[in-house]
Amino acid sequence: RVRGLGGDGTPDPTPARWTWTVRFKVEVLFATVPPAAVKDASLEFNLTSNKPEAVFEYSLNGGYFPAFTRLPRGQSELVVTSVLGENVFLARAVAEGQTSDSVARHLWILDNYPPRATIT
Repeated sequence: RVRGLGGDGTPDPTPARWTWTVRFKVEVLFATVPPAAVKDASLEFNLTSNKPEAVFEYSLNGGYFPAFTRLPRGQSELVVTSVLGENVFLARAVAEGQTSDSVARHLWILDNYPPRATIT
């Protein structure tokens, strides 16, 4: 509350009153980060947000403007199947009508070919 005083020091009988709510933008982070090079096609991602009620959307190898798939409410873990070579996983959070400005991004390479050695 803010209350002014008159010239004689008498407080204003109807003080001004303001209330507001500070809302932080929704963010998405990896709770754990998988390795950058793997031999197994299955990879687990665990997502977290600064908003406990957030739902997560993800894209796997979706290109430059990926279509995101929404996880069920309350789910933050996801196992994906990699393709041979380079893979890209993108995730974002949605809460309070906002979508996170930043996207959590992870790149990795699936290389399950055995090494070749030539002896001459």
